[in-house]
Amino acid sequence: MRTGLSTRTGISFSKSPGIKLNFDEQTGSFSPGGITGAMSGATATVLEEIGGETLTLTGVSGTFEDNEIIYRSGLGAEAITAQNDRDFNTNIGNWTVVKNGSGTLAWNEDLIGGADNKQALLTCDGDAYLYAMIDQDDFSVSANTFYKATTNVYVPAGNTLKDVRIRTVTFDVEYDSKYSPTDNTQTSVEFYFHVAADITGGFRVGFYGDPTNGDKLYFDDISIKPITNAALANGTVY
Repeated sequence: MRTGLSTRTGISFSKSPGIKLNFDEQTGSFSPGGITGAMSGATATVLEEIGGETLTLTGVSGTFEDNEIIYRSGLGAEAITAQNDRDFNTNIGNWTVVKNGSGTLAWNEDLIGGADNKQALLTCDGDAYLYAMIDQDDFSVSANTFYKATTNVYVPAGNTLKDVRIRTVTFDVEYDSKYSPTDNTQTSVEFYFHVAADITGGFRVGFYGDPTNGDKLYFDDISIKPITNAALANGTVY
């Protein structure tokens, strides 16, 4: 069992993350269609497809009755407790650079793309990989919890490599996503990850692939919050 945000049903599990599911009170499960019983009006969004028969859900919305847990929604408190580690108002805080060349992580005060002029800036210098990382010592996570992370990223039009990578390291499973933001435009991206039992790890923002000397990546306004939807305890929803 992954968490209380999962459901097993007899449906096809070819649904991609982002698909909305409805909750069927008769069958006691979420389904992508073909509802046969009375619907509670509850919905959920597929967060991640795991294996062949388990969907991981987030954004559960609706009211549950009787033996079902009444819905409570939302996100918990910021996992990155130091404000400066999130908005880089005065420096790069507790973020460090992970590299295999001479790339740098620096504090940027120049206005770029009409965005906030206080950001973290990665600059490639002979690096095959280049990331900024905040260690788990500087943000708080709990076991058996899903997290939603958001950040603003910006890549200049002159970059050779424009793809952005966000990933977790260690914990129990490493989560990894690729984003292709529009150049010269600040783009907000979302990233989801799960902490099972091992709460030791880190969070990284960097280039996806091999950057070229001079490639730059700006990022700002980091947020990591636990998903606090109630577990569902009825029928096959658990």
